[in-house]
Amino acid sequence: MIRCTQCGSNNPIFNTHCSECESVLTFPETSYDPQDERLQKSSFDESSLDESASKDISSKQSKPKKSTAEENTSVHSKPDNTLPHDSLEIDDLQVKSDVSNTESIAEFSIIKKIGEGGMGKVFLANDTVLNRKVALKTLSEEKLSPKMTQRIIEEARLASVLNHDNIATVYSASNSGSIPYIAMEWVEGESLENGIFQEKFTYQQSLSIAAQIAKALKHAHAHGIIHRDIKPANIMVCRNTGKVKVLDFGIAERFQADHISAPIELETSVSSRQTSLGVLEGTIAYMSPEQTQQKTLSLASDVFSFGIVLHELMTGDNPFEAETVKSTLNNIQQKNNFDPSLKGLSGELKKLIIDCLSKTSEQRPAFEQIELILNKLHQAEVDRTLKNRSYWTSSWRLPAIITGLIFLVASSAFYLLKPILSDRDHIFAQGKKLAVLPFDNLSADPMIDIFSKGLTFDLSNQLSEISSENNSWVIPASEFFKLKDTSTSEVYRKHNVDWVIKGSVQHFGNERLLSVQLLNASDSRVVKVFKESFTVETAFVAQNKIKQSIVQLLGWQQASKQPNNKSPVSEAYLHYLNGMGYLYRYDYKDNLSEAISNLQKSIDIDASFEPAYYHLAEAYIRKAKHDSDALTLTKAVELSKSAIDRFNSSSAYSLSGMANYRASQYTKSEQHFKKALQLDEKNDKAYYGLARLMQAINKNEQAEQYFRQAIALNENWIYWNYLAYLYYQTNRLDDAKQAYKQVALMTPNNVFGFQMLGAIAVSEGDFVQAEKSFEASVKREPDNAYNHSNLATAYFYQTKYHLATKSNERAVELNPDSYILQANLADSYRWEGKDLQAKVTYEKAISLVNKLIEQKSNNISLKVRKASYLAKSGMVKPALALLPTDSLIDSKAYVLIWASNVYELAGNRDKVAEYLTAAINKGYDLKNLRNEPEFDRFFSSDIGNQFLKKYQ
Repeated sequence: MIRCTQCGSNNPIFNTHCSECESVLTFPETSYDPQDERLQKSSFDESSLDESASKDISSKQSKPKKSTAEENTSVHSKPDNTLPHDSLEIDDLQVKSDVSNTESIAEFSIIKKIGEGGMGKVFLANDTVLNRKVALKTLSEEKLSPKMTQRIIEEARLASVLNHDNIATVYSASNSGSIPYIAMEWVEGESLENGIFQEKFTYQQSLSIAAQIAKALKHAHAHGIIHRDIKPANIMVCRNTGKVKVLDFGIAERFQADHISAPIELETSVSSRQTSLGVLEGTIAYMSPEQTQQKTLSLASDVFSFGIVLHELMTGDNPFEAETVKSTLNNIQQKNNFDPSLKGLSGELKKLIIDCLSKTSEQRPAFEQIELILNKLHQAEVDRTLKNRSYWTSSWRLPAIITGLIFLVASSAFYLLKPILSDRDHIFAQGKKLAVLPFDNLSADPMIDIFSKGLTFDLSNQLSEISSENNSWVIPASEFFKLKDTSTSEVYRKHNVDWVIKGSVQHFGNERLLSVQLLNASDSRVVKVFKESFTVETAFVAQNKIKQSIVQLLGWQQASKQPNNKSPVSEAYLHYLNGMGYLYRYDYKDNLSEAISNLQKSIDIDASFEPAYYHLAEAYIRKAKHDSDALTLTKAVELSKSAIDRFNSSSAYSLSGMANYRASQYTKSEQHFKKALQLDEKNDKAYYGLARLMQAINKNEQAEQYFRQAIALNENWIYWNYLAYLYYQTNRLDDAKQAYKQVALMTPNNVFGFQMLGAIAVSEGDFVQAEKSFEASVKREPDNAYNHSNLATAYFYQTKYHLATKSNERAVELNPDSYILQANLADSYRWEGKDLQAKVTYEKAISLVNKLIEQKSNNISLKVRKASYLAKSGMVKPALALLPTDSLIDSKAYVLIWASNVYELAGNRDKVAEYLTAAINKGYDLKNLRNEPEFDRFFSSDIGNQFLKKYQ
């Protein structure tokens, strides 16, 4: 407080005149104390925080000011409560609502207080009539007077005239009993002051923001209204959209009104930014010279204030603010040299700022001209950045997208059931291709539905074990649970099967009736119907009878080697079937937990029932992947060890190999897969597991060999698909095409095939064909997020940025928890020039990938992904700090490309050359690399030219 030397009363430190006797308050020249300023700043620059909040804020300062104009920080190192409508900041401050025992004002129900000071309070409130949130601005009781009441009503009148997209809307203003108020639009976002403080805005974003401010003030001036308090704290940037909202017309006036500012006395440093309403109207650091000289204001006064904001937005500094108010005022009135602070800006932008800051008001441009210049500069920057941005080629970007289809494929491949041999014509001449569809539940009991799905799953597994030794392939029931249409004709069209097995389970008291049909797929003709009545105790016998009847009808021979499939204890088999039923729909909430519970009970009751071990391990592995839980993987490993101890079979060792592979225990995994092959040299699952293992540790030649051996024993489309992906990943595109053709022969119209074709087309630069393939994928599975993301890839390469954004938005809508899809969407926003949306979406991707890094702290790929997202959003230094330089060089090619991008954005081209060289040595195609616009500047540099000469 400042004591008046005339009457002795205490006054707020920002007053220039005594509140009691109106004598001029005099202050000694003091050093600038940023903490004093922090305590005075408020949501509407009319108040200070309450004492407790002030203490909390002032005790937690963290960021140093980058110039003499000290920034304001809050609990989270942000300007304290300079955001009148920012819900995020309000929640962070956690200011308790205190409305002087008032729960509502007129039709507005108070939610919480968001600011308070000498002039009044601001609340977040709910309009109970129109059911919307509003910002409610009121006068404090001690400031109630006819003059102040009239003032707040006049503010509302002025602002209500301005119906504009970039100006916060005033809904209403009135007295409620003794409380005058203004109800305003609630804007969710953050203040420009906060954004400048945290260096959140790119050059392109800053131009967009400035153009929108100019547009808003052009509209105000067209209605004859001067704002008079343009500053970053009175400008909001809406969250997600990047739209600007100009706030607080509290001291605005109509042009040519008879108004002369009150005399100005030199205050302490606190008032450099904040002054008292009714004494000095405005904020000193953003005042025009005529405001400081007690002159009548014109529209050009707002232009000068805007010029200060534009300077601060582009450089981070207010050009006039100094350590004392006197120095700040002197700068505003005298300083003309801005060249040092504007170094690095374009000539046109620099001239615009200097013109706006002209000491002669008549020489300042009007906002029509300002908006035109800023829009032109913004569009030029959009065009430049779009030209220099890339959409990574297949071996960098698409593997992240194709990961989705690989995960889906893997769901059918964990304990893969045996399909066909290599010569397809021979297969269909002598063998059969079957599809086992989910059995229908003809009762209303949901547990019967679980039971019937378990029967389906078990029957398809057993038939699959027999089929491969009879030149046939059973497509397991697990591949059909996501199909909306499981009619025989649709399954025939999609999978080109010869036979379809359908069934139903009906409940009659203690008995159940299992009815199974064998149909000719091409015409849906029923070939044979099998029926068996059974009780819970005889379920295994009934299912086994039907299996034997189908095998006999097809002319199959029993498999020479099968898991221990002796008749289990009836209760154990019931739990087993229920567990299988839950596992069948593992994508439903809690189904994996139920599957684990039932399968564990099956083992507890009958420890000799071998199939239960395998499917319990599958459930553990699925749950571990779903929950990112290493402990659950440990349970799968322990269970596989129990299976080895009890059965000592090839299947048990194969199971252990897969469990240890999933747990990243690669040495033990390899040992157990090879032991499985010693016990059974025809165990295709062991070869498949070894292939996946070799692929994971970058031994691609061995991976190919093992995939080929698995296919020779059991030529199912999943093995072929993984082999195709291996070829694709190592840039052997011709081999990838040939491998995919095998997939297409086995599963015509399968969406995975179109995805792979599209990926190969992208790698070959045939983006039109890629678009067609990905569109076919979307048509067949419109609810598959990765299909939409893949289609966005093809759009991007054809510079169809708007369509790419739409596709990526749909992908994120379908799967918002995928950091890959969030990053893809951020990229598309960035390339379309929507930088604010891009920044927000990159932050979402970073947040999601952080969760994975917490669980997998040694995963280099995740860390490099995060680094690339940080760098693209403008945070280059944190990105560089995240790169694991010691071990990075040994990473996969596409990881090295991500790292190269980070170094290119950081300007370290020696590192770019080093990592691009390593990527090429690992099989990355130089042709694809040359097509990447992100590296255009690198290749045009001397280092880039030397790099290219090495490979010519």
